[in-house]
Amino acid sequence: MNLRREEAFTLIEIIVAITVFTIVLLALSNILINGWRFWDFNQKSVDLSQATTLISANLDRNIRSSRGFSQDNIEELMLFRSSNNETSKENFFKFVFEDNRIVLYKPATDPDTLVLTDIDNWEFNRNITDAVVSAAEFELNGSFVDYTITLENNRKSITVNNKIRSRLQ
Repeated sequence: MNLRREEAFTLIEIIVAITVFTIVLLALSNILINGWRFWDFNQKSVDLSQATTLISANLDRNIRSSRGFSQDNIEELMLFRSSNNETSKENFFKFVFEDNRIVLYKPATDPDTLVLTDIDNWEFNRNITDAVVSAAEFELNGSFVDYTITLENNRKSITVNNKIRSRLQ
């Protein structure tokens, strides 16, 4: 058996083939990783935009359907909603900015004995969104409610400024 006549790859050819294969594999993984980062960045932007729309629509709808407003500080807004001046618990609710969330509270006690400034008289109802709210301010301006809400994630923030008037006043 003559070893010189058998056809085979030399060690240098194998090393060159492995090197080329490794370079191609690294380039493909780099493209895949960058594509995933791009998708993740865009998904966070879409989530932030959707959360902004959700908060704005929820606040706008509730403010427009209210008959009255009250406010203790710029980070909370109490709304009164009733068609026949009832003072039942279902006609009062409060939006509060706390722990980087916009939270909806409803009265825990009878509204006739309700102390608006005492948080113990209010019970948690739900978070308006799970998005991180970095700032929220409510301001009563006559029959209008002005609000400014800023949501943010890693490198992006969206601020919503809106002025809404109740349709029922």
